[in-house]
Amino acid sequence: MNRIGEYKQTGTRTEEYTVTIQAEYDEEGNLISEEHEEIRTREIPVMGMVYRDMTNDELNELEKEKAELPQEEATQQDRIEAQVMYTALMTDTLLEESEE
Repeated sequence: MNRIGEYKQTGTRTEEYTVTIQAEYDEEGNLISEEHEEIRTREIPVMGMVYRDMTNDELNELEKEKAELPQEEATQQDRIEAQVMYTALMTDTLLEESEE
């Protein structure tokens, strides 16, 4: 079965942060509450790659897209180059191109 990767939320983590609350005064300028700090928490999403099996609909769509792509036939030159590369890799005789 084909697998597909999706970037999505995999969990959450809790983060603490400090907020400064300004002093409050009434209409006459009398202090109601002094400036102070509060520690608050928030949930942060944790993202990551999740892999799953493709559904039948997704597989059918993929096959449909493949069928619509133009099919190019390999030329004789392509076949020769592929065979030379395969032989070189299998015999560990791959020659590096020299720079001139």
